[in-house]
Amino acid sequence: MDQVESALEADTRPLLSLDVPMDEDGESLLADAIPAEDRPDTSYEESQIRAATIQALGTLPEREQQAITMFYFRELPLKEVGAMLGVSESRACQLCGQGTKRLREALRSMVA
Repeated sequence: MDQVESALEADTRPLLSLDVPMDEDGESLLADAIPAEDRPDTSYEESQIRAATIQALGTLPEREQQAITMFYFRELPLKEVGAMLGVSESRACQLCGQGTKRLREALRSMVA
């Protein structure tokens, strides 16, 4: 009977969910096992965010679109953005700021 009892004890394991938060950061076992960029839910969310951002970017005035695209997506310094737009670095910064504000508003209105 001792062998049967020890075999039963050896096979007893707690059930764990891959989605339930397991650590202090609230991360799940699934998050630890699969990098975020490889998870289907993350890539779907990223594609949806990218599509919404592109759509919202299209609603901005052309100069703001250009400034945001060069600064945030092409990662050009504001000095180069200004030179390409024919404005000062300070004005390029203003265009990025105005565009970012309008972009946020456009994205919020898409969600609401």
